Amino acid sequence: MAGVSVPVFLLALFAQNVFATKLGWLPVAGEYDPSLDGTSPLHLYTNITAVDALITGNWPILGSTLAHLALPAAAIAAYPTGVVAQMTRAALIEESTQNHARLERALGFTRWQVLTRFSLRPALSPVLALLALVFAFSLVNAFLVEAIFNWPGLGRYAADSIRSSDAPAIAGVTIAIAFTYVVVNLLVDLAQAAIDPRVRIR
Repeated sequence: MAGVSVPVFLLALFAQNVFATKLGWLPVAGEYDPSLDGTSPLHLYTNITAVDALITGNWPILGSTLAHLALPAAAIAAYPTGVVAQMTRAALIEESTQNHARLERALGFTRWQVLTRFSLRPALSPVLALLALVFAFSLVNAFLVEAIFNWPGLGRYAADSIRSSDAPAIAGVTIAIAFTYVVVNLLVDLAQAAIDPRVRIR
């Protein structure tokens, strides 16, 4: 409920204040520790720091990048996780009242077996459809979270392009987001067909 109801920018500021400033567990902002440029310089190939560090075996920068990514990723994932959890719970409750669930319990299966072996797969079909929608919402939230954590991602690039009235860059970001959304919807449809025979029949 907290993940669904708390605005993403407020959650990001709260996580930054608690886990970075007060507890000191994770970095406050940035992409990685700038001091590593002197000790472990990174060779760029894709301009995606985590990917370049993995390709070149630069483990100090990879570890620092993942540590800097933890809080922004958690802030962006809070809303989709809450929505998916609520939807999964509602779908499982509905499936547990169906005739097949009553039959399985009558045959001696435990409640846990009925939920995991028989009810989970049909319950996941509407959850997967919801994933495409919350993914689009997460892309919008990335703009705010990247600004709060000073992360040089697509949202920050788009905001800079809008401020400088760079029309080709704005069009490129729009096409990239639209293409990603279409691909995610296609993957969701394929996943639904794979786990639910009723979708394949239709």
